Amino acid sequence: MNKSLLCFLSMKNWFKYVLSLLVCLLLGHANGQNLSDLSPFRIVTPSASFYELSKIGTGTPVLIIYFSPECDDCRSLTKALILHRNKWNKTKIIMVTNSSLDQLKRFERDFKLKGISNLVCGTEGKQMALQRHYLIKQFPFAGIFDWKGRLIKIYREIKTPGDWLQEVSLLQTMK
Repeated sequence: MNKSLLCFLSMKNWFKYVLSLLVCLLLGHANGQNLSDLSPFRIVTPSASFYELSKIGTGTPVLIIYFSPECDDCRSLTKALILHRNKWNKTKIIMVTNSSLDQLKRFERDFKLKGISNLVCGTEGKQMALQRHYLIKQFPFAGIFDWKGRLIKIYREIKTPGDWLQEVSLLQTMK
């Protein structure tokens, strides 16, 4: 075979390989498949203090709920979450919004969230780092992470916590 033809075929195969690799990487990112770990975050709580990923500690499953205080589905989800809170007692629940601190304070007061020891709610304001990282386009959103901070499952559309209540309950028994 001609050397120039071999060189051309090699270049053509190399180009196909690089192109297919780029397509796979882009599709993986678009599907959220690179979101395997709990993303670092910093939120402001209703008491105006900061809460960060490092405060969770190790050995605790985490449920992140991204919500909007005005969202009807988010409000229904919060009511159900409170109703079944004994099933979440070994899971750290982080409720995050990008709404104002005043809206968050009203939400916390309306649902009496302040007294729930394993629940923290806060706003990331206009940063929206979590919202961008997890490609959140609608509320409510939930991400379940195991005790090592590894992603178990993402729920992009939630009407009731029954969808993931079973999984979080199972997480509490794993280690």
